[in-house]
Amino acid sequence: MSELYKTLVGVQQYQLFSMEEGKPGVVECRKGPDDEPVEQDLRRKIDDVLTDSVKVNRMMDHFVEKLSPPPPNAEKMADLYNKIRPYVPEEYQEDSVYAAPSRQQGDDAKAAKQARREH
Repeated sequence: MSELYKTLVGVQQYQLFSMEEGKPGVVECRKGPDDEPVEQDLRRKIDDVLTDSVKVNRMMDHFVEKLSPPPPNAEKMADLYNKIRPYVPEEYQEDSVYAAPSRQQGDDAKAAKQARREH
């Protein structure tokens, strides 16, 4: 990645980040919601020419490993089902995001909450 993009300078001082499709490689950084944005162009320039999208796509396809999604979080699943789903419009309640956790996942969620209370 460092061949394609520069390091985001001062990243720890910012809290909010956004990118727009029309400005590839440009990150808008804010210290807080009411602060003025600071734009940082992370694309590298070689001989005053920005890295072109064809090269970026080729590098991404061949050299960046695709990550598998993380395993389901039992606590989050239980909370979504028990606390959020009742307020979701009926037509969306059957979405897999709001699925009931299995008995094992429910037990895991209870155990995790209990362990947190004990500390």
